[in-house]
Amino acid sequence: LPSQAVVVEPINLALAVAELELTAMGKCSPSPRAHAISSFFCSALNLALVIFGVAERIRWTPFHQEMECETPPPMAMRLSRLSMPSPLAESMFMVPGTAPFGLYINMTSRIKCTNPGQSSITMKAAGSETELLS
Repeated sequence: LPSQAVVVEPINLALAVAELELTAMGKCSPSPRAHAISSFFCSALNLALVIFGVAERIRWTPFHQEMECETPPPMAMRLSRLSMPSPLAESMFMVPGTAPFGLYINMTSRIKCTNPGQSSITMKAAGSETELLS
């Protein structure tokens, strides 16, 4: 095979890179009008996303809300009707009672409740009973 001579010419690499950057910068820089149009589009898109987010927040807010009731005032209960076993009653300076031990009284209380929800509820209770067991 005949040998071929390879001629390498020196290239000013810095000049070639500078020319490439100048042409790239000139072609990629948008005009002020393009900036204004893209800014307007992005702001309109962001406004639409905010409106959609608020609408979804309202849609997913729970429909049911707990009723708000006023706390009833404390009631005085007579301890003379309390029946306790011998050692406990004597430690409180009371007369020991008979089984079944405890406090058995009839008590009536009224509580005013309001419904903050979006629907109206009417509750009517007659003869309801509550037992507190400890």
